[in-house]
Amino acid sequence: MKSEQTDKSKVGSSVDQESQVVLIDGVFAPENASAILQAIISDKIKYHTTLKLGHYEQRGTVHQKSALRIKELSDDKEALKLLLEQAAKLGVGVKVNATINIEFVSSQNIVK
Repeated sequence: MKSEQTDKSKVGSSVDQESQVVLIDGVFAPENASAILQAIISDKIKYHTTLKLGHYEQRGTVHQKSALRIKELSDDKEALKLLLEQAAKLGVGVKVNATINIEFVSSQNIVK
């Protein structure tokens, strides 16, 4: 995993810190790309499912943002599965790039 860190002066309530992490960068067989990407999406679905359950247990209401995100991720997971199945049938490799950009911001901007 590669990591880049730069200082950047910002206006407003942001802290002067940014970072980039190259999570995935390569060409993969469709089966390997599928395993990697499906695992990442599944972990995100588990995270939002746990968040949604905790919210319901604490407040007795559905966490709408997590419910929506679970649906979006599930749809994306299915579309990705179909795409990678097509790549396998065509006998081609799959180039995957995923970079995470992290930026410090004021805690007032945190979505709860």
